[in-house]
Amino acid sequence: DMLRPAAVAPSSSLHQLIRNAGISTTRSLLAADDAMVPVSSPLSSPLGAAEETDRKGAVVKRTKVQAIKKDIKQSPKKVNLVAKLVRGMRVEDALLQLQVTVKRAAKTLYQVIHSARANAAHNHGLDADKLIVGKIRLQQSCSHFTSMSAIN
Repeated sequence: DMLRPAAVAPSSSLHQLIRNAGISTTRSLLAADDAMVPVSSPLSSPLGAAEETDRKGAVVKRTKVQAIKKDIKQSPKKVNLVAKLVRGMRVEDALLQLQVTVKRAAKTLYQVIHSARANAAHNHGLDADKLIVGKIRLQQSCSHFTSMSAIN
């Protein structure tokens, strides 16, 4: 009796609030009938699927938006340290994170992500609240190095 773990019940008010909001806390991975046909996992997308369907059955195509900043006078290694912080985040969260990050590269990345968000809203008509930072690609640039010659 003493080794039996106590049952941990979730907070009833929080659980009831989630249930009233229509959010399901559990999901059956089997189909509705007894055919034992598995339903795809909510955490992974099927291989090769470039399009999704929303709840109404309409096809939603994923859109990629980009912004490019050239001639950055910083080391790609240092910029990549800050870029690792925001990869995969929502754009709003990434911009907030970059505002409080005390690195010189944070200002540069803030400008690029802010520009990409504006491109998505203005050029593609996407909702800025639903954007996610996908890729941040850095390339080595030698434009800020000066050529040196030997003095005899």
